[in-house]
Amino acid sequence: MSPARHPAQPQPHPATPLGVAAARRLKVIVMIDRIVDEMGGTEGQVTKLVRGLQANLDVELVVLEPSPWLHAQTSSDSLRYTLLDMNGGPRQPRFWRGLWALVRHLRAARPDVVHTFFPIANIVGALAARLAGVGAVVGSRRDYGYWMSPGYLRVTRLANHLVGHIVTNAPEVKRFTVDKEGYPGERIEVIFNGLELERLRLPAPDLALKARIGIPAHHKVITLVANFRRIKRQDTLVEAFAQLCCERDDVSLMFVGGSSDPYYAEVQQRVQALGLGARVFTTKAPGGEIARYLSFVDVGCNCSESEGLSNAVMEYMGAGVPCVVTRAGGNTDLVMHGVNGLLFEVGDAAALASHLRRLLAEPALARGLADAAGQRLQAEMTLPVILQRFEAFYRRVTAARAERH
Repeated sequence: MSPARHPAQPQPHPATPLGVAAARRLKVIVMIDRIVDEMGGTEGQVTKLVRGLQANLDVELVVLEPSPWLHAQTSSDSLRYTLLDMNGGPRQPRFWRGLWALVRHLRAARPDVVHTFFPIANIVGALAARLAGVGAVVGSRRDYGYWMSPGYLRVTRLANHLVGHIVTNAPEVKRFTVDKEGYPGERIEVIFNGLELERLRLPAPDLALKARIGIPAHHKVITLVANFRRIKRQDTLVEAFAQLCCERDDVSLMFVGGSSDPYYAEVQQRVQALGLGARVFTTKAPGGEIARYLSFVDVGCNCSESEGLSNAVMEYMGAGVPCVVTRAGGNTDLVMHGVNGLLFEVGDAAALASHLRRLLAEPALARGLADAAGQRLQAEMTLPVILQRFEAFYRRVTAARAERH
């Protein structure tokens, strides 16, 4: 199987952000199972990472499954990638041909670091990297493994013996990885997701978009940005919104996300049963346009049972939207109750309604929480800050290995 290659445009090489005048240009391969689009949390972070690090490092993206989005990329996107089609799983001959093609590719490329994302890459990519003799192999964890079966967990624990370090996107995810997988905490690096903050704040609300969605101009808007999946618990927000509608006639609820899961129909049935059909809207933001939707939002919610580090919550913070989120996983790494947002327990619609009521009634409180959230984001989670942390981490693990040898 010949890998499909996609050359990027030559990139400038400014001084490294680490302040090293003549730092060696490391070669890093970032590997991921698939990229359906850049709207997905991990997929978006990976493409930003690859593009952003190309200024100082030699970075290549390796993808293990094809997708229409991937084939639509052009050289002008500066996304140099290699496709090694392992689609179909280990029962398919294609998978094994792809594995050996991957080993050959890594041997030829001779990267300093291989960093894997998503379950298959974290297992198969780590194996291929070790077979190819790669010195520094890094895995990733970005959620709480709610999808992980006992068998998958066993295989992951075995693959962890091949991995020198793991990067998580939140302290809570690190704690989970130590507890559930038994991976040594001293070899886990926490690097938050990175946002392009300048793209999130518009100079004025996009009232034309608000009208096109069907939301009355004078309505306050509550939103939840997430694809409809049961773990996201959109139903909790519907119940809380119903309580709010008993008191106010100037609020609308806007869900932003995909609606192909059967759970969407359940939520819509509850909306209709509560008589909220005229005040609940579902839409989907095209890639890169979430700022337009958040520009007219008054409160952003996250009702999830489990989260790694929610890009949606970070987008609320970056867009100046006050947040109300569950005490679930990485949400508590982003939001401190009463400091830069409000927290409630998973499934507690009454508490959520109370927080929404308060933020809509007290604009000074809402503004203060949103400002504090934006300041934290600016200091710790903007894309330039995160790119610098990744580069420093790659250089550190490479230097440590060189010292051992």
